[in-house]
Amino acid sequence: MKKRFCVILLAMLAISTHCLSQSKPNDYLVAKIKNPTCGAAVFKYNELTVENTGFLSKEEYRKTTLVKKEFTVNGVFQDDEWNRFYELLSEEWYRFCFWNYKRCAELEFIILIVCINQSTLR
Repeated sequence: MKKRFCVILLAMLAISTHCLSQSKPNDYLVAKIKNPTCGAAVFKYNELTVENTGFLSKEEYRKTTLVKKEFTVNGVFQDDEWNRFYELLSEEWYRFCFWNYKRCAELEFIILIVCINQSTLR
């Protein structure tokens, strides 16, 4: 049983490492910033895959010009906003890596319905 658990754990680690690989033609954060209303299902539908899309660490992204530009207001970097954005994006990245298209689409549809209902109640 322990051996099976170790093999599964190593396989998950290998997949996670593969998901975080940096030398890929697409970048998940860039895709999200340029398409903020899109989620994992839409990106999957548009042929982004784990094999062709990368996701960097919070610290690596924090150094980029894009992140500095997007999260700076009046010359001050908005750390709280950045931290929350990255946390939510990391959760979406996990779904992108490990969930199939249908499961991602179902969740995103439910979120859309909840948002519509909340906006009509105001």
